[in-house]
Amino acid sequence: MYRQVILLLLLFAGISRAESDELSWPQFRGPNGSGVSDSADIPDEWSNEKNHAWSVIIPGSGYSSPIVVGNRIFLTSAIPDKEEDKAPRGMRAESTKYVVGDTTYDWRVHCISLEDGSVLWQKSVHVGKPKKGKHPKNSYATETPVSDGKCVYFYFSQVGLFAFSLDGMPLWKADPGTYETYLEYGTSSSPVTDGKRIYLQADNEEQAYVAAFDVNSGKEVWRTNRDEITSWSTPFLWKNSLRDELVTVAPRKARAYDPTTGKLLWELGGMSKLTVPVPVADDNYCYISCGQLVDAKNRPIYSIRPGASGDISLPKGSHQNSYVHWHNPLGAPYVPSPLIYKGNLYVVHDRPLFDCLSLETGKQIYPRSRLPKGGNFTASPVASRDKIIILSEEGLAYVLDAGDKFHIRQINPPLDDDGLFLATPAIAGRSLLLRGAKTLHCVREGAK
Repeated sequence: MYRQVILLLLLFAGISRAESDELSWPQFRGPNGSGVSDSADIPDEWSNEKNHAWSVIIPGSGYSSPIVVGNRIFLTSAIPDKEEDKAPRGMRAESTKYVVGDTTYDWRVHCISLEDGSVLWQKSVHVGKPKKGKHPKNSYATETPVSDGKCVYFYFSQVGLFAFSLDGMPLWKADPGTYETYLEYGTSSSPVTDGKRIYLQADNEEQAYVAAFDVNSGKEVWRTNRDEITSWSTPFLWKNSLRDELVTVAPRKARAYDPTTGKLLWELGGMSKLTVPVPVADDNYCYISCGQLVDAKNRPIYSIRPGASGDISLPKGSHQNSYVHWHNPLGAPYVPSPLIYKGNLYVVHDRPLFDCLSLETGKQIYPRSRLPKGGNFTASPVASRDKIIILSEEGLAYVLDAGDKFHIRQINPPLDDDGLFLATPAIAGRSLLLRGAKTLHCVREGAK
C-alpha cells in the first residue's frame, strides 16, 4: 500500500510538471529563447468571431512581450499622465527623434489570468519623469519580463530591476543605472535568467556593460564593461555541449562571456551598424544575426561552433574558420529574430519577405518569398506543431507550414483596428497571446 501511494504521488508530480511545462513561456521568445512550443495546440484560423477567447485592455503603453508561468500572464506598461501621440508604423520612422518632456509616467507590472483575461494583480513600481528619451516607435516598457518559475523579474531601463513573487509580493529592487542611447532611441534588451542569476545587456553611448544579479537578493554579482555603443539585442544563454555561454550581439562585435564570472570567452567582428535580433541555437551551433535596414552590403548571419576563444573574426572575403561554421553576408533581418524549427532556419525580413535557410550551409532552401498583403514586421516569428506564426505590425497573422516548401495555410485578420503589434507572440497550452498597442488578445481553439 505504501509503495502504491508513493507511485501515485510520483505520477501526480509528473503530470503536474508536464502541465507546468506546457503552460510555460518564461521569457522573451519562450523556452530557451527559442520561439518554439510544440506542446501547444493552437488553431490555424481566428478572428473576432472565431477562436478568440478574450481581450483585455492594458493601461498605458508598452511593447514588452507577454510571458506565461502556469496560468498567469506577466507583462509591463508605462502609463503617461497625458495622452501620447500614436506610434508610427514601418521602419522609416527611425529618422524621428523624441525628446524627454514634462510627461510623468507610472511604471506598472501586470499579472493576468490565462484562462479568462481577468486582472489577478498589478503593481506600480515607480512614478516620475523619464531620465532619458525614446524613439516615438519605442516605449518606456519595451523590455520583456523573465521568470524562473518561482519569481518574476521586471526590468525597466529608466527605473530599475524588480523582483516579485508570482502572487504579487515585492521581493527586492536594484538600480543598474540609466544611460544615453543612440539618438535617444531608448532601449529594448530584455533580462534572461538561469535560475541563479539575472543577466542584463546594457549597450549605450556612455558606458556599455553586461552584468549579473543574484535572483534571491538583487545584489550585483559581476559587471563587465564593454567597448560598445548602443544595441537593442537581448543576451542569449547558450547551453552547449562544452559549457554555458552568455552570447551578446552589438554593432562593434558579438561577444560571449562566462555566465559565472563575466569573463570574456570570445569575440567576433563584422556586425552591422544597428543590431536588434537575438541569437538562437540548436544542438550544434549558435546563430548570430544583425542587418540594419539601409546597409545593403552587410546583413550577416554567422553559425558559431561551441568552445571558441579569443578573436574569431573572419578575414575579409572569408566565410568560415575554426569556430565560424559558416557566414551568410546578406541573410539577416533588421528587427525580428530568426527562428530554428524542424531542421531549418527561418528569417522574417522587415519588408514583407521570408527566407528558409539551411542550418548546415546558410544557403536558401527555397527562393526568398513575399508575404502577401504587404505590411511591416517587428515581432519575431514563433512556431508550434509544424506551423510558423508571423505577426505584422498591422496585426495580420500569417500561419505558414514549416518545411522545405513555402506554403501559407492562413492569413488571419487583426483582432483590433487601432493596434500596433510590435510585441512577439507568446504560446502556452492551447493559447496564443497577441499584444497590440493597447490590448492583449488570447486566441484559443473552440473559443467564441
